[in-house]
Amino acid sequence: MLSTTQLPLFLLAPKTRQNAGEQALLLMAYSGTKLDRDARAIDLYRGVMYASYRAHVRSEAAPRVLILSARHGFLQPDSEIAPYDERMTRQRADQTLADLPRYLQPAAWPSRVGLVLLAGGAEYRRVMCAALAHRYGPTLPAPQETSGGIGMQRSQLGAFLDGLKPALRDQIGQQANGTPLYRAYGWIEAGAIATLLYRATPALPSRKARVMSVFNGPSGPTADVEVEEIVRGRAKICPRWVSVRDAPSFHRGAGMSDLDRKLHRDAIELCQTRPATPEKLVALAHAGLKAWARVGNLQFAPEKWYALLQEIMRYCAWECLLACCFASRADMNATWLKSKARIKRLLRKSLCRPVGRVS
Repeated sequence: MLSTTQLPLFLLAPKTRQNAGEQALLLMAYSGTKLDRDARAIDLYRGVMYASYRAHVRSEAAPRVLILSARHGFLQPDSEIAPYDERMTRQRADQTLADLPRYLQPAAWPSRVGLVLLAGGAEYRRVMCAALAHRYGPTLPAPQETSGGIGMQRSQLGAFLDGLKPALRDQIGQQANGTPLYRAYGWIEAGAIATLLYRATPALPSRKARVMSVFNGPSGPTADVEVEEIVRGRAKICPRWVSVRDAPSFHRGAGMSDLDRKLHRDAIELCQTRPATPEKLVALAHAGLKAWARVGNLQFAPEKWYALLQEIMRYCAWECLLACCFASRADMNATWLKSKARIKRLLRKSLCRPVGRVS
């Protein structure tokens, strides 16, 4: 009997496993087709590879992208540059390799990476391989490379982007056992409000949950959330750990509330003169409120949270606590516990009357 096997038209990127805690890295070559004005690098290049990138990339699973330019070296996507016409010839590649550190921009490279794809011509990939070896040494797994004609390369780039899963991003602390805590996983971010559905008990109504942090738990990516439960006729904020692998239990909320937006605007103002991002500052303020409530056995009415969160956020910014990077949750609790006098002043200033007491 004659048997036939249907082969794909183009070679696809091999399927490999991606660690949730490691972001994928995509190195792309410049494009000969460009805009005729200054623009961000990711917008300036208008070639077919960049068209494939825009068609396949997903915001919840976007890789870290670096663009290799024959003139500028490695560029971040949001670097604004002017149009130019210079290709990576063999001679130009040799010149770049001879002075490689000058073109690397070390701050643009992530400290850890998972999957890596090199998208470009042979000379571009030669420089990319040397840059990876210089930046990460022998610890980096073998990167994938596009090959063949432009149609095959577009297909391989699309398959790579389609196969990426969300990654844990921006470490903001650690559990007591050393498990890193992150700010975001896919679209789920610390401080966001999501609708929580319990798959095991579908009859229960959905609940609003505030995400505090995300970590890689035994069953995969897990969110540390606070859910408002009704206990003995009164609303109570209860901590929960919820698996978010493939986001089966979460639904996107309608967006930030007015108070969330105000808190974020305050964080932006506080970060203007400090080495911090608004998202990390808001996440640390939520962690501080949770730690203070835990060590002081305090409970706050939900409508009082924001006034206290604003004061805690200012305290975190003024004391530069974001730069401390607490080694563990115990260290964080100890830091908040040492600030009892400040806690009392914050409580009085915010007109919050806790159910528990600060001893």
